[in-house]
This record gives sequence, C-alpha cells and structure tokens, in this order.
Amino acid sequence: MTRIFPGYTYGSGPRAGCWWDTTCQIPDRPSLDVARSVDVAVIGAGFTGVSAALHLARFGVETIVLEAEFTGWGASGRNGGFCCLGGGMLGDAQLDARFGKPERLEFRAAEKAAVALVARLIAELDLDVDRHSAGETELAHRPKDMAGLRRKAETTEENYGVSAQLIDQADLPAQGLTGPFFGALTVPVGFGLYPL
Repeated sequence: MTRIFPGYTYGSGPRAGCWWDTTCQIPDRPSLDVARSVDVAVIGAGFTGVSAALHLARFGVETIVLEAEFTGWGASGRNGGFCCLGGGMLGDAQLDARFGKPERLEFRAAEKAAVALVARLIAELDLDVDRHSAGETELAHRPKDMAGLRRKAETTEENYGVSAQLIDQADLPAQGLTGPFFGALTVPVGFGLYPL
C-alpha cells in the first residue's frame, strides 16, 4: 500500500498522551493465532470495517474483523468526530460532466443515507457517543467564500432535499458565532460525535 504521509502519521506517536485514550476503556481483543475459515474477512476495525462486519453478520455471513492494533486505533479514532455530508473533491458541475446529473444526485443521496445510517446505528445499538449538534455549519473566512456558500445554498435542496440556512455576517452573533467571518451556511444534515 502506498502511504502518502510521513511514517509518524501511521504510528502510535500522534496518540501519545492524547486525551482519547483517557476517556474510554479499550477492550482487549484476542490475537488471531490459529487458521480460521470464514465467509468474509474484513481488514480494518475502523468505522467502515466494523459497520461492514455488523451488516454482514446480520445477514448470516460468517465474518471476522482483523485489525493490526485495536478497534478505532487509526483514522476512525483520531478524527474530529464529524458525521456529515461531503468529502469528495469534485463539485456538482464536474460530477455532472463526468457521470451525468442522475448519477450525481444518486451520489448525493448516498452521502445523506450514510449520515442516516450512522444515526440509526447509534440509536439501535444504544451507543454512548456524546452526540451533539444538528447539521453542519461552514464559515466564510473571506468575502469570496461567502459567495461560494450562497451558491452552495442554492444547490443544497436539489442535492440533498433539504433547505440550507444562509447566515449573513450581521446575524452571526445571534447564532452564537463570533470571529472575523463574513457569514455562514448551515446544512441540517449531520452531527458531531465522540469518535472513539
């Protein structure tokens, strides 16, 4: 596997002395020291791997999860705790040109469904994740960023079936938002959670 970041990134260094490890007990899981035959072996016990294993097991597929360290050790346990839309680098125009508008809308629906899946699993499994917030707010750091947020607000309904709240600079303090910002946009999909 090609690694694009320095070796430190993939080691335990970033976790040394980190508050993550003091806030919950990491369960002790046994090492796999014998040959094992299963239908599916999931490599990696981050959010995606554990979710895949759970869904496979629910369908009766004999599944094992293999992790080099411990559940949530990597990016899933180190992230900022955002369960939100986005993450792709291509904008709507680029997606439309490359794949077509129906496929873009299908992709956007999958983004929204992924957030709903996480919320559903938290509720079904009664997980203590310190969930907070309703939606995601982006702040405009420059005037041109606010113009971009205005454009995004116009496409949010088409992409996700929800209305975004555009917040002008003068209205930021009333929303509890302070700082040298030129406005904001809140999309009412997503939430924060404690990832580990």
